[in-house]
Parts: sequence; structure tokens; C-alpha cells
Amino acid sequence: MKRLSLLALSFRLVQRGFATAPNLNTGNLPPTLNNRFFGMRHGNSLANQARVISSDPAVATVSHGLSSLGVEQANASAAAFVASQSGSSSGQLECVVVSSDFTRARMTAEILLSTLKSAGLASPSSSVRLSTSLRERSFGDLDGGPDTEYSKVWDLDSSDSSHSAYNVEPVDSVVCRTTELCRSLDMEGEGRAIFLVAHGDVLQILQTAFKGVE
Repeated sequence: MKRLSLLALSFRLVQRGFATAPNLNTGNLPPTLNNRFFGMRHGNSLANQARVISSDPAVATVSHGLSSLGVEQANASAAAFVASQSGSSSGQLECVVVSSDFTRARMTAEILLSTLKSAGLASPSSSVRLSTSLRERSFGDLDGGPDTEYSKVWDLDSSDSSHSAYNVEPVDSVVCRTTELCRSLDMEGEGRAIFLVAHGDVLQILQTAFKGVE
């Protein structure tokens, strides 16, 4: 079974179900993978502290970076991963860090890569690769509003993965763009550890594709 391992941070992703929909596209993932994939949600951000939804690239790529708590969380999570690999054969994998270009994810990815380099798990010359395919799901009309509005979308997700209520990006669209990125990255080489630094909704949706859940 294909798996996307989620790195533990000091906060939890909200667990929720997605629609049982025959047309949910998981087909961009190959039957078998040549590399190991790890997902890491960004640390606590200024948008999180303000309790607002931040999914507009025009805003989130230049502002809403990590809070001081978020920096601590990212450092702790990266260090915990390195410690977990001590003495294991997987610690010898070449590590690649790919991130959403949103500021909060990019800052988290830089902290992760720096920690991997210090531990000798990433090339000293490597840099974070940015990908728009890992951007936060667009929350349309709800963007900039209170984060209590997320539930309006999530309730609909559970019954229809293709819905675009409130002009949000459908779950199916997120599946397509993220799995296509994984397929492309997987074709570049083998035996690597590929870290995807992104957002809560994006990583949970991608995880359903790795598990073959519709």
C-alpha cells in the first residue's frame, strides 16, 4: 500500500471524512513508488493566531508567516524526525524538501532543511523546492474570514468531493494537483525521502489518495 507519512507536530490535523465518490481521482499516483514520501504541515502562523482563513496567494505568499510558536514547532518536529532516524537504514536516504510557496510553509521548510543538513541527511548545496501544487486549498468567498467558517466546507466535503460551494476549490482538484506532483517527483529518481511541506487540508486530502480512500 502506498503511504504518505505525516510528521508529528505539536498540533493535530483535524480528522474528517471525505465523500465516497467513484470519480475521486487517485490515478495520478503510480501503483508502486520509488521513493518515501513524508508530509509536514506548517507550524503555527500569524493567520492561525488571528483566527483567519488565509488561502489567497496574493496575500499568503508575502505575509502570514510563522509565529514564534510556529518556529518552535517546526524546529521541534524537524529535530524529532532526525532523532527517529538515528541508527536506521532510512537515515541514509537522500532527502528532498518540496514546499508550498505560501510564507508559512516556506519558513517551515527552510527550518526542516536546515536541520536535515546539520544532521548530514541532506546535501549542503540543496535548497527548498517551491511548488504551487502544494498551496493551500482555495477557500473562495470564505478567504479572509474567521476560521470557524471551515466547518461549512468540511461538512459538504463529507458527501461530495466535487462541490465548490462558496467558490472553494473542490477536493477532487486538490487530489489531482497534489498527486500529479508526487508522480512527477517520484519519476525523478529512487531511494529518496521526499518531504512535502504544505497545509492541513492539502495534506489530509493527499493522504486519502495515498491510502486509496475515496
